[in-house]
Amino acid sequence: MAGKVSIIYTSPLRRAVETAREAAAAAGIPVRVAEELTDIDYGAWQGLHWREVSARYPEHYRCWCQRPEEVLLIPGGEGLAGVRARALPLLQRLLGADGDSLVIAHEVVNKVLLQWALGMEAGGFWRLVQHPGCLNIIELHQGEPVVVLLNDTCHLKELRQ
Repeated sequence: MAGKVSIIYTSPLRRAVETAREAAAAAGIPVRVAEELTDIDYGAWQGLHWREVSARYPEHYRCWCQRPEEVLLIPGGEGLAGVRARALPLLQRLLGADGDSLVIAHEVVNKVLLQWALGMEAGGFWRLVQHPGCLNIIELHQGEPVVVLLNDTCHLKELRQ
């Protein structure tokens, strides 16, 4: 069962670092920036609305929407396999370490790591939802990852009211 968090690992992107600093200040624990947790590199799609992406890259976009695991590289960026290759080793180290860690990442990173923890095929990417600010808890039970909390946003209830 999850215990007291002793360290926060965060993506280097400003929105994640700011969240990490707030949480760390409240808990009195350190923050480590981990490049492995940065959001997917959307390459040529970065900053575009999905309608623009669809118009400029119709085949890639259609594949991303229907079979994202087959998009090896977003033009000029990366694919889900690349995200998994860089983020999963960090998660595995943290799961095997003494103490509990809080990881502040992004929707795509979270979903790829959750797919691994749940034993899901790569094609299940769109079957997971990650709301902004949600909590997930992954624990190691007898050497195997177990997801004990998924996409929980109850801590944000007051903000929504």
